[in-house]
Amino acid sequence: MHDPSTVAFDIKSPFRGKPSGMWPKGYRNTLITIWHEDPLKFDGKCGCRDDDSCGWHTPPYSPADREMVKKLAKEQYSQIFEKQVRTAEGATYASVCNVPDCHSAIYWSWRAIKHKFQPRGPWQYGVRLTAGEREKIYDLATCPVDNLQSLFRDVKNLETFECLFFCVFKAFIRNRRPWYRHPRWHVWHWRFQIHAWQKFRRWAFSRCAGCGKGFAWGYSPTGFQWHPPKPKWFCSEVDVYHSECANMTEALHKKPAEGTA
Repeated sequence: MHDPSTVAFDIKSPFRGKPSGMWPKGYRNTLITIWHEDPLKFDGKCGCRDDDSCGWHTPPYSPADREMVKKLAKEQYSQIFEKQVRTAEGATYASVCNVPDCHSAIYWSWRAIKHKFQPRGPWQYGVRLTAGEREKIYDLATCPVDNLQSLFRDVKNLETFECLFFCVFKAFIRNRRPWYRHPRWHVWHWRFQIHAWQKFRRWAFSRCAGCGKGFAWGYSPTGFQWHPPKPKWFCSEVDVYHSECANMTEALHKKPAEGTA
C-alpha cells in the first residue's frame, strides 16, 4: 500500500526571499498546497497501482479493453516477431522473416493499438502518427534513463511479448488523454493544506511527547508513525518529538535491559 495523496497544485507567495546560489531570484514560499486524495475505488478498473484508482500516472481501462489488447497482442506477435514464430514452427522460410529492433517493435505495436482504438482507415498501415506520438515512441525505445529495451530483449514467446505490448498500450492511453481529464482536476478529491495555519496550530497547541515543551514557529518535529492519527481541534499532535528528544527516546528503546529479574 502506497500513499494515495498526490500534490495537484501549489499556490506560491507573490513575494520572494533573499537571492541565494540555488535561487538567484529568491525563493517563493508555498502558501497553500492542494492535494489530490485518491478514493481507492478499483471496481471495474484495470491497470491501476494500489494507490491510484483515478489514474494519475496511467488512465485505468476496463476488463473488456484488457481482453481486446491481449487479443491484439496475439495478432501482432506473429507479425512483428515473425521470425521467432516461424522458427518455432519449423517453417522453411523462417530465415527471410522480419527481425525487429526495439524501435520498430514499439512503433508497429503503437500503430496497431491506435488503429484499434482510433480507427482512421480499413487497415493498420493507413494509420498516421502525429509528431508527438513519434517523439513518444523514440523516447520509449531510446531514452537513456528509462526505456523498454529490457522488455524487448526478454521477448521469447507470446506471454513475454504481452508485457511489452501492454507497456506500449499504457503509454498510448497516457499520451491521448487530454489535459483536462487528468485527476489533478478532480476538484471533489481535493484537500487543502494551508501552511500558515498548520504552523500556527503546531506552535500553539502541539507539545513534544518527550519533554512536554512546545515547538518553535516553523519547527518540523520528528515522529515514529507513518500514519499518525489526525489531531483534534485545539489538541496536540500525537507522538511528535524534538529531534534531540526523539534521539534520546530511540536510544532508550534500543538500550538492553539492565539487572536481573
